[in-house]
Amino acid sequence: MNAEIPINEQGVVYHIKSKPEYISNKIILVGDPDRVNFVSHFFDSNSLEWKYENREIKTITGKYKGERVTVLSTGMGTDNIEIIINELHILKEYNFKTSRWNNNFNPKDVILIRVGTCGSPQKIPVGSLAITKFAIGLDNTCRYYTNISTNNSMKDFMEISELREIVNQTPLGELGAYASKADSIITEILIKKADICAPNRLKQVGITASASGFFACQGRAIGRFEQRMRFPNLINILANVKFTNEENNLKVTNYIINLEMETSALCFLSSLLGYKAGSICAVVSNRSGDRKCFLPPNEIEATVQDAVLIALETVISS
Repeated sequence: MNAEIPINEQGVVYHIKSKPEYISNKIILVGDPDRVNFVSHFFDSNSLEWKYENREIKTITGKYKGERVTVLSTGMGTDNIEIIINELHILKEYNFKTSRWNNNFNPKDVILIRVGTCGSPQKIPVGSLAITKFAIGLDNTCRYYTNISTNNSMKDFMEISELREIVNQTPLGELGAYASKADSIITEILIKKADICAPNRLKQVGITASASGFFACQGRAIGRFEQRMRFPNLINILANVKFTNEENNLKVTNYIINLEMETSALCFLSSLLGYKAGSICAVVSNRSGDRKCFLPPNEIEATVQDAVLIALETVISS
């Protein structure tokens, strides 16, 4: 096995443990391995063709409304997303028999939609759905890559650069935050499908911030660590970030609507490859002001279910 391109003589990639033919171009990404089964329950009867589990990565491929779809768990964090995106890149574009990359592959055929859970620094009710338009990385994963994208227009590039500068003018500039954008078409379809699949559920569209951890990295002061936090007012910093861009000749002000651990790397790395990526998350906690609360488990499941259906309808419509 090549140490740089970890795929064996059977074409099985190292972490995902799948061959190219087992993975659809239409992919739903979830963090929790148990959520893979949850998503696959919506697949057509008797349509499952591949199922495998390795570490926190679980993969199931089947059909939804006759369309071939793969659901795959990433585990937690942007570092895991980096592994998954690179190995999908290998599976989709590397010919292990000839040891060459396929230059004829159309990257726009690959659609990646994350379904997850998140908190919000805004006064957004728990049980809402957060759809990503832009993403901010408070982690360092994508700082190992340049920000020259093959999937963004010059307008996108300018917007991303401006958003990055806005964030780095706050105290978070110490982290060297990076920015990216979800695929605009995927975002538009997610919004439309959300109105159809979950008409009574509140939806928010805006900026997603991704952290490299769950506690101090998301502004949670726990026990004796409270005195050791670099950004004890992280939530307030995020809540006050705003970025204005132009859409359909109108000025639109975007706010950070949710905070989680994966979307920044998903959008950034997918954009570099030309893959189409988007993200929809169930808002399960409110981190704003004194009314901090967490959604009960049964309501989390109901909200995630709506997000899953929206993602499935989006991925087969893209």
